[in-house]
Amino acid sequence: MMRQYRIAIRAMLLFMLCALMLMTTACNTHKAPAFADLDFSSVDASLCTETETVTNYVKISVSITAAEGGEKTQCEDIIVRLYPEVAPETVANFQKLVSEHFYDGLTIHRVVKNFMIQGGDPEGDGTGDSGTDIKGEFNRNNFQNNLKHIRGVVSMARGDEFNSASCQFFIVHKTSAHLNGSYASFGYVVAGMDAVDLIAETPVKNNEGGEKSIPINKVVIESIRFVQPE
Repeated sequence: MMRQYRIAIRAMLLFMLCALMLMTTACNTHKAPAFADLDFSSVDASLCTETETVTNYVKISVSITAAEGGEKTQCEDIIVRLYPEVAPETVANFQKLVSEHFYDGLTIHRVVKNFMIQGGDPEGDGTGDSGTDIKGEFNRNNFQNNLKHIRGVVSMARGDEFNSASCQFFIVHKTSAHLNGSYASFGYVVAGMDAVDLIAETPVKNNEGGEKSIPINKVVIESIRFVQPE
């Protein structure tokens, strides 16, 4: 009887091991498109229609207000194409937050000219999150992502932990190859890089760590909405 019990236990353990191996294999079967196969075609922002339907295009409307309380300047809209085929969980998370109007009224809290602009933090200082962390869809985290951090690419900010991205994102101002493979790139600016350039020119001051990146002028994400280009 004891021998039969041991055999049954071993069989169960073997079954569980096989199931785990199958699950691991399934998780690593993501077929990442090659960088050269991605569509970076520009669109006409004036022909992008807002919609409540979830699409793979979003419009980020940003304003800048002078520190001394001057007049608010509405920047041109930034149109971003999302690539679910590159980073499916990252895109789904971003779309969910957009659907909830999570980003409305948040800020661009970090600006480093010739590097990137970063925003989407409910705390406004780089420490906040949405309450949900997602898998880091990048090569160093065993996930193939071939979208390089060229100028205009949109990517997720994160902490030291690979799976700590939540809601903060950044737009690459100048191609930054050192980020490739370490951050989950998931979108590209297809209209409105002039607005990104304008934000990158805003005066900045040092943060607590000594990095000169806190905008002196208030840069606000007025809204992010789904759009459909014509």
